[in-house]
Amino acid sequence: MRRALMIVAVLAALLACGGGLGLARSAALARFIAPGAADVRVRQEGLGRATITYQAAGEPRAWVDQLARRLERAGWAGHAYLAFNSSRQRYMVLWYSHELRIGPLALEEYALLSADPDRPNEALVRLSYRLALAGQ
Repeated sequence: MRRALMIVAVLAALLACGGGLGLARSAALARFIAPGAADVRVRQEGLGRATITYQAAGEPRAWVDQLARRLERAGWAGHAYLAFNSSRQRYMVLWYSHELRIGPLALEEYALLSADPDRPNEALVRLSYRLALAGQ
């Protein structure tokens, strides 16, 4: 009886941790979704990678500025690149990085925001995460 009770307690604890991780992940992904977004899709691409796509509301490419300000306020480092699409129009690619230290470990987070001039309100956000030793 005691063993069964211990197993139930361990399973309940694991379930609670899993639910907490799911809520934390949802909150972490929410920072990459602009207000008023529609048709939001999150695709997990293996462990540590995800892609978020959605239709942003408002002025063309305003979602990029909103997310950039939000990430910079949260301590993310930003890098901007200009690139060209097949019609040779310029489009903006913003790359952000963030490191969260947890003792001797570091959670490295990367976000790539891409704005195409042919579809300026179509948001494409690529995320990746990596756990490493701090300082490496």
